[in-house]
Amino acid sequence: MKRNESGRGSWSLNPLPGGRFSTQNVALRQVVLFAYNLRDFQLVSDPAWLQSVRFDIDARAAADVPLQSMKELVKSLLAERFGFVAHSETRQLPIYGLVALRADRSPGPALKARDCTAPQEAVRTVGSGCGGVIRDTGKITGSGVPMVMLANSLSAVLNNVVTDKTGLSGPFDFELRWSDAVDAANQTTNLSDAPALTTAVQEQLGLRLQPDRGP
Repeated sequence: MKRNESGRGSWSLNPLPGGRFSTQNVALRQVVLFAYNLRDFQLVSDPAWLQSVRFDIDARAAADVPLQSMKELVKSLLAERFGFVAHSETRQLPIYGLVALRADRSPGPALKARDCTAPQEAVRTVGSGCGGVIRDTGKITGSGVPMVMLANSLSAVLNNVVTDKTGLSGPFDFELRWSDAVDAANQTTNLSDAPALTTAVQEQLGLRLQPDRGP
């Protein structure tokens, strides 16, 4: 492990085969998020240097290990090298519920039910299989996924918890596009900051992001 003082903005964090964990120019905050399975908004009260000081890490376990075991090893690395200590707590905070827009729960034009058990899926799913979500700037595409995966993707965009309360049983195909590029990677937002996104959810998917409170 060594300090990276290149001043570059780009960084990488990769758990690799053979029990190897490698980072380039990464802030330790990102390592903590990886090790503790957190989204950015779930880590609070951390010192400023955790985000500002960058490191290169090349660590190896004694043998190839599954991902969760790798994360436990990274927790140990943080504790041993930096004296890092954290605790978990649950807070009641403003969150969002993803609900059906209409009383009959009819989907919007860009939300289509999909039968992933049908025989033709064996051909259709090559390269685009059921169970996949792709998120890009201003766009989320799902292929044969339940609504909880859409809610999780919206949670990443809004940098807040989004819970699935649609009552819709999947799986579904969908493509959601919006005009504003609000994303958790560069800023925290709320519903009032992203009207184009909430409008897109309603018009394209027949759903609504409803302000709520929860854990």
